[in-house]
Amino acid sequence: MKSFKIRLLFTARVGIAFCTLLVLGLVATNTALAHGNHVHKPREMMKKSDYSNLDLSALEQKIISMQYLMPREESIKGLLTRLENIPTQSNVEKVKQLYLYARVQQHNHDFDKAKQNLSKALDLSSKDINSLLLMASVSNNLGEHEAALRYCKQLLGLADGTIIAACIVETKVQINPEQLQTQYQNLQRVAKLSGASNNQYQFWVNEILAELALKMDKPQIAKGHLNDSILEQAPVSYIALWSDIEIALNNHSHVLDTLSNLTADQNEINDALLLRLSMAEKAANSKTTWLHAMRRRITERSNEHNYAHAAELAKFYLYVDHNPSEAKHWAKVNSNHAKSHMDVDLLAAANSMEN
Repeated sequence: MKSFKIRLLFTARVGIAFCTLLVLGLVATNTALAHGNHVHKPREMMKKSDYSNLDLSALEQKIISMQYLMPREESIKGLLTRLENIPTQSNVEKVKQLYLYARVQQHNHDFDKAKQNLSKALDLSSKDINSLLLMASVSNNLGEHEAALRYCKQLLGLADGTIIAACIVETKVQINPEQLQTQYQNLQRVAKLSGASNNQYQFWVNEILAELALKMDKPQIAKGHLNDSILEQAPVSYIALWSDIEIALNNHSHVLDTLSNLTADQNEINDALLLRLSMAEKAANSKTTWLHAMRRRITERSNEHNYAHAAELAKFYLYVDHNPSEAKHWAKVNSNHAKSHMDVDLLAAANSMEN
């Protein structure tokens, strides 16, 4: 376990697609959640569960905040119910409603329905930047990478060049993983030319670059793209990626200490972070606190028929609590709705496990 075969699959998570979602939040609100050298922290935004009186702008802020916390199931249901019933007065509002609906559906791994709503949005406004970006991301989730690339290219002349480059790089890496280093260099070059290292896109571009570097098995370089000092204010995807990098560098105790502190005041730890805690715990030959916590979480997800994070559960049985049959089960559940290159690799790894 010390060599951490985790690198094979763990770095091939859906983080890059989720990074695109972070950019989407930036574009959708026209207000940078991250700018300069700091990141705002909308962690209080999911505490209220009554959405019945919220307008589209307020709903948008709630949905953006989902990337920072793991909302309870009723929060997602409440958001979807309000989005379904909220009145719209114009095509612009209708497009926004459909886009936000699709964002929640993607978060819940309901990719087919997200695609349907985005198709409706693009029928109303074929040049809507948010819908094009999210459609590219959802298409990648569904394994429709050539379609995703077309949506990325439709952004030419509409969106910032850095966003377009990130969209294209995310997709081309899935189409041809052998070009990983080339795509990494391409994004680095675009970011440098556009000044992304110093503008409002810095946070997201660095997360993408870090993930690509980790995929190339260069964790030290990946680490250099992230900023440890902002973890408390960062999205879950950023924290999970930071954890993967530190685990690859064998800094297991550091991951345990940091994640334990970050999640101490949360009622329910995000599945992805709980998984990293159990991984670091096992690698550090520590106690079994997080192992048992992850087992309980899996039981909860099974009882709720909540399969949105089936990939994380499959990885738990692949890399922590070795169980070929359970790994195959959850990887198969995940593959029923998620078809990206990463999901295909996850299923292959589960199917190749030895008893």
